[in-house]
Amino acid sequence: MSNITDANNQQTKMRSVKLQTKLCVSPSCEDSGEIICHHCSQSYCRLCFLCHRKNVLDDMHSIHEQMSSNRRVGVAEVTTFIDQQAKDAH
Repeated sequence: MSNITDANNQQTKMRSVKLQTKLCVSPSCEDSGEIICHHCSQSYCRLCFLCHRKNVLDDMHSIHEQMSSNRRVGVAEVTTFIDQQAKDAH
């Protein structure tokens, strides 16, 4: 019975080791993935995570800039339309 318990304990330990030894998901990296990104749920080593984080933040900044630009253009178009309607009404 003790041998069975010992074997089960070793299997449990091996399973936990496998879960803890994920590799970084970057194709050119072979380090262990010690950081999990909250944005994409992928495992990265520290260096690759910093690069990934910068790329995500750059993408988010670019999206924000595009949305802000679209809003300014939309507001300008609506203002021009309203002004034109007001001129036509007089």
